[in-house]
Amino acid sequence: MAVVFFQNRFSCMPKLIAGVICFTLLYITAASQTTVVTDSPFVKGTTVVIPGLEFKRSGYHNFWSGKHYRKEWAMPVRVNNFYLDSAGLVSTEESGSRQSQGLRLKNSKGKEYVLRSVDKDFSRALPDTFKGTFIARIAKDQASIAHPYSAITITPMIQATGIYHTNPKIVFLPSQSTLGSFDKKYADQLYLFEERPDDNQEDADYFGNSKNVIGSDKLFEHIYEDNDNRIDQKAFAKARLFDMFIGDWGRHPDNWRWAKFD
Repeated sequence: MAVVFFQNRFSCMPKLIAGVICFTLLYITAASQTTVVTDSPFVKGTTVVIPGLEFKRSGYHNFWSGKHYRKEWAMPVRVNNFYLDSAGLVSTEESGSRQSQGLRLKNSKGKEYVLRSVDKDFSRALPDTFKGTFIARIAKDQASIAHPYSAITITPMIQATGIYHTNPKIVFLPSQSTLGSFDKKYADQLYLFEERPDDNQEDADYFGNSKNVIGSDKLFEHIYEDNDNRIDQKAFAKARLFDMFIGDWGRHPDNWRWAKFD
C-alpha cells in the first residue's frame, strides 16, 4: 500500500534576527523581490534581507487591498548563507509550481534536494493573457496574505501527528560560480531548502523508512495496473485534515509524495 505524506513543510529555521536598526539598501534583484541590506555588526556566513519590500504600501492601498502581513514581509531578517559546494550539492534543473520557482539539487549519492523561493506570485496561475496586466499585479500583491515565515510553526505540529514530512530551512543563496548558468536567475534570493524525497528513503524515519517513494503520477500507474495496490485512506484523510487545520488551500499533485509499504 502507499501512504501519503507532505512534501512542502518547514522545519528548523536558521537564526533570524529582526531587530536591525541601521541598514543601507544595496539592491533589489531583477528576478526576485528579495532585498539585500547591510547591517552592523556583520555576522560571518549570514546575510540580512527583506523578503518582500514591495508589499510595503500606503494606508490607502491597504484599505482596499488588505493589510495582511505586509509589515512582516518588509521587515529585515538575518539568515544563513547557502553554498552548494559546502553542502556537497550540484544544481541539476529548474523547478517550480504555480506560485514559486526553484532549483533541484543532488549530492554525490544521488539524493535529491530542492530550493523553493519564499517569494510567491499568485499571478503565475493565471492564463498568459493576463501577464503584465493590472489583474496580474493584483494577484501578485495578494501573496501578502501569507506570513513569510509562518511555516516554521508547522514542523512541531506535523511531527506530533505522525504525518510524513520534509525538514526544510530558510536560506539565502548568494551569487556563486557553482550555480553555473543558474546564477543570474536564481542567485541573491531567499529560499526554502528541503529534501526532495524519491526512490529509496529507508534511512529517513520522517518518510517512514520506505524503500520506494514516488510521485502522484506514478502512484496512479500502480493503482491502475494492480488492484492489490491501494491508498491508506486514513493516512490520506489525516493529511488532508491537517491541511485544513493550518489553512493551507494550495495543494496540487506535485505537492504530494507517496511512500510504499508491503
